[in-house]
Amino acid sequence: MRATRAAVLLAVVVALAGVVALAGACSRGPVRPAPSGMLPSKVAPSAPSALRDSVTIKAADALCTAENEQEMGTTRLGKLYGARTAGYLTVQKLESQARQELREALGKLPVAAGDKAAVAQLLADQDAVLHAREALYGVLDHQPQQSRLALLTGPHEVVAAYQDVVRAYLLAGRDFLAAGLPSCATPLITVLYGPGGDEASGATVEFRIAAACRTVSYETEGTTGVNTAAMGAVMQPGTHKPGDRYDGSSGPVAPPVRDDEAIVLTSNHFPVKSAACESQS
Repeated sequence: MRATRAAVLLAVVVALAGVVALAGACSRGPVRPAPSGMLPSKVAPSAPSALRDSVTIKAADALCTAENEQEMGTTRLGKLYGARTAGYLTVQKLESQARQELREALGKLPVAAGDKAAVAQLLADQDAVLHAREALYGVLDHQPQQSRLALLTGPHEVVAAYQDVVRAYLLAGRDFLAAGLPSCATPLITVLYGPGGDEASGATVEFRIAAACRTVSYETEGTTGVNTAAMGAVMQPGTHKPGDRYDGSSGPVAPPVRDDEAIVLTSNHFPVKSAACESQS
């Protein structure tokens, strides 16, 4: 019986992962927003229990790995550096469609009775992420489309809507980690201008990596190996400074780093291309 169920799940994953992996390449209609009231409150509910069924865990992991490709890579992240509102919306709406397809694929996986409550909470988290993203798009639709984005320092309504997106990502990430699915706890990367005045400073681009874990690993284009950063740290890899921590020589980062994000300062030549949760505790 177990072998039969594993075979069925494997077939489902192969089919659904193909759908998710193609998300960025297909022509799509609008994303269906989640029902109102789904946005996580600032007082988060308790985390779900860890999933028990190893086959379901492997299936969800495969789906999340495929979807993560839509939110990482220098091609995608490069479009967000210095982006104007219209360009940002184009990238993000395609990404929302990929996340919607991930949510639907996760919802179609066979789930053992003991895991149903945890999976239901994970699906509700995805609804909340989609709802927050749609709310942000609604705000940005009313902003000048050819002006440069200021998601963290711009008009109050833009900053508030983006903070809701970050909060939804962090809550979803926390719950995925609790459920035993670190691959699904995708960090949210915001790309901004850095404090450096020229490329030689190694601080012209600022990657803010918000994550539900205590430590993230990240890779930069043009370099080998994987770097790590603790939440609340400002890093400047490749500078041979103590621990690769930024010493403020090009000026302060603004706004200041939060305790639920790590900031990586680089130049245009060595941008961050991916990030993942490295440590939960």
